[in-house]
Amino acid sequence: MNVDLQREIINFREIVRLLKIPAVAHLLGIKFAFMLANMIIQNTFPIIVRDTFGMGPQEAGLFAMYNSIAAVVFQVVAIRPLTRRYTDFPLMLLSSLVLTTSYVMATGMTERWHLYVFAVSRSFGVSLRNTVIVAALSKASPREDTGAVMGLGAMVLSLTQVVSPPISAYILDHVGYQFLGVTSATITAMVAGFILLTKDEFR
Repeated sequence: MNVDLQREIINFREIVRLLKIPAVAHLLGIKFAFMLANMIIQNTFPIIVRDTFGMGPQEAGLFAMYNSIAAVVFQVVAIRPLTRRYTDFPLMLLSSLVLTTSYVMATGMTERWHLYVFAVSRSFGVSLRNTVIVAALSKASPREDTGAVMGLGAMVLSLTQVVSPPISAYILDHVGYQFLGVTSATITAMVAGFILLTKDEFR
């Protein structure tokens, strides 16, 4: 009974089989890098907002609401038309370039209004990235394996949530919040190069 339950919870052979599906491992690797870059900043962002920019609880809450509204607006106004007109490859490349630019901007934030400019660009990049990767994974996986592949995508998110906090904390304590942006921008720039080198993997 316990053995059967364990097999149902973690089936490494099934995971390996899913990763062997063309483009699945490729897309999950891109998703991991994107998520890691985002989480490195996101983990410590409340601390940066409070300690560096002096936002109290109320203003920080309004700022969080601003982020959410920006993401919703971009999803309706920009991302939906873009996904209808362009294929996954140029959109994935666009999201990596937008995110790289926004993370570079994060290295020079000194005023509160810089936070809002950064939030807008990052919201667009993250929303576009999420939409395109989900769509690409759906197209790459057979219909009967779509749910399992999406589960692997959730595992990738959980993995970044385990790996990124110590990285964020070390950078913030020993280098400064500006280097969080440098690290994230470097990761997304590398992703952009990887996407260009492996564009044949995109359908």
